[in-house]
Amino acid sequence: MNLVKCYTKERFPQMNTLVQMTVRLKDDVDKKEGYECNAQLIRSFIGRNGKGLKERHYVSTFSYYTYCQMSPFEEDGIYKKGGFYNIGLKTIVEEFKDIRNFRGLETDKVELIAASASKLYYEPKGKLKSVTPVYLKTEKIETPEYMDRVKEQVKENILFRYVTSNLNSNSNLDYLRKTVIKDIKINPKFITIPFKSKKTASGGHLLYQCVHVEVEFMDNEISKEVERVIYASGLGNLTSNGFGYME
Repeated sequence: MNLVKCYTKERFPQMNTLVQMTVRLKDDVDKKEGYECNAQLIRSFIGRNGKGLKERHYVSTFSYYTYCQMSPFEEDGIYKKGGFYNIGLKTIVEEFKDIRNFRGLETDKVELIAASASKLYYEPKGKLKSVTPVYLKTEKIETPEYMDRVKEQVKENILFRYVTSNLNSNSNLDYLRKTVIKDIKINPKFITIPFKSKKTASGGHLLYQCVHVEVEFMDNEISKEVERVIYASGLGNLTSNGFGYME
C-alpha cells in the first residue's frame, strides 16, 4: 500500500486558512479566562457547522486548528466588558472558513461581530516558538531524564501531526525522525489554564498544565513541509482546545 500522498508546493498554501475574528465581550475576562472564552466560541461554531466538522472534531485525533489570544492585550490583564477584540485562528481544515457566515454567534462571555477568511501563506524560517502555551498532558518536568522524554513526545507529536495531515509527501516515520527535527527547547515552568466549563471526576475545574516550546528544524525540503503544517495547525495533545499557536 502506498502511503505517500499527493503534494505540490503550489497547492499547499491554498489548503491553509487564516481566520480573523472580531468579538465583543459581554463580561470582564482575565488573560487565562480568555483561552476558555475563545475555545467556547469556536466549539459553538463547530457544533453548528453542517459539514461534518463536529463529528470529525470530537474523536481522538488532532484538531488541526490553533488560535492566538485576544488583541489588543490589556495592560492590567483584564479584557473589558463591552470591548472589541481580535482573534486570529490558523487551520488546515477548510470548513473553518465558514465562521465568517456566523456573525452574531455568541456564548455567555462573547459575541462574534465579524469574521473574514483568507489563504495562509508562510515561508519556513527553520524555527517555531509557541505564542500560546502547549498542552502536552505531562507531569511536572523536574529531572533531565523526564525532560528528554517530553522532548521526544513533542517530536512524535510534530511528526504524527504531519503524517496525518493529508498534506504530507512522506509517511516514513523512521526516516522523518532522523531528518526533520534539529532541536527542541522546553520551558519547564507550568502555565496553568483553568477551564471552568469542564469538570474533573471530583467535580473541580479542569486545569490544563501547559508549557512553552521552541522547535528548530533541519535545513531540507521535508522539514520545511513539516514546519508549514505545524505553523498552520498548532502543536499539542490531540484536540487540545487550539492551544500551541506557533510563530
